Amino acid sequence: MSNRHWFAVRRFFASLIRPFMPSTTLHIPGLFDTTTVTSGTQSWAHQVNTRGSLASKCFLREVHYCKYTYGVGHEFLVVLIYYLPTMEVALLRIERTVEIPNDSSFATSPHSSSLVLESSGLGSSKTHVALDSVTSVPYTSSPPSTWGKYNVLETLTFTSNPPSVQHLAVLLETVSVSAQNYQLWRFQCFWFADSVYQVLKKKFPYNCKKGVHASKRGTCCNVPIPTDGSIGPDVLLGLYNSAWDVFKEKGDAEEREHSAEIAAVQQAARQEAENQLQREREEWARKQDEWARKEEEWARKEEDAKRKYQAALEDLEAIKQRGME
Repeated sequence: MSNRHWFAVRRFFASLIRPFMPSTTLHIPGLFDTTTVTSGTQSWAHQVNTRGSLASKCFLREVHYCKYTYGVGHEFLVVLIYYLPTMEVALLRIERTVEIPNDSSFATSPHSSSLVLESSGLGSSKTHVALDSVTSVPYTSSPPSTWGKYNVLETLTFTSNPPSVQHLAVLLETVSVSAQNYQLWRFQCFWFADSVYQVLKKKFPYNCKKGVHASKRGTCCNVPIPTDGSIGPDVLLGLYNSAWDVFKEKGDAEEREHSAEIAAVQQAARQEAENQLQREREEWARKQDEWARKEEEWARKEEDAKRKYQAALEDLEAIKQRGME
């Protein structure tokens, strides 16, 4: 199915469910952005995998394997993600490109194919740092016009136990790190898109629908493009599993540390409350003792006053008696 037909179907269903969607606009950096934002895969992965990020509630619904209809047929992935609490959706564009050397006469647009000829300065024997990126796009009824014309070769749909955005982030970082340099006949856009796509298929249950142009995947002008088999899907799956275990352990450790910090703060608050209560009890006891001492002092003064009064009465009576004599 071409991108035009696919988005026509999307537009139809979006018009049906739009009245029932929440009116608030979700904002999760790197995923649900108000404008189109492009980031390197590693910085993007770090952003969405920060502890406490709402990305943990975002999941993959579909992955579209795409190929341009012109030039040498740059290949990339378009991922439809959704935020589970509200079911809001957004698009991610995932791809590998390369920065053309300054002394090259070959020029490319931001989304042109990275596969270039020997004359561009990127021959098969040369390596350059690959530009692996994730572009977050607000979901609309049609793709951005800057993307140009492309076909959707295959579509993965995750129905049960879908991968989360965090799974995707760890996978993208794993693939990027495993081959950080772009090489024309080894680690180009075809290898990158296919690697991510194949590991997702091996790791998560899916339904796959192939388009009419599916046979053009991994080809240039209908000629198969070789990739490096030494870092294939099986190797990357093992690397991903190890990276995911490390990520989970780190996340669990951070969660334990965070829980310990919360427990320490709560314990300190309880201790402070108990200390404050004890101080108030001691202050109350001190005041009670002070009031008791004052009562005793008042009682003594009262008794002394009574004695003096009685003595005065006796003196007065004695004076009266002497006067009568």
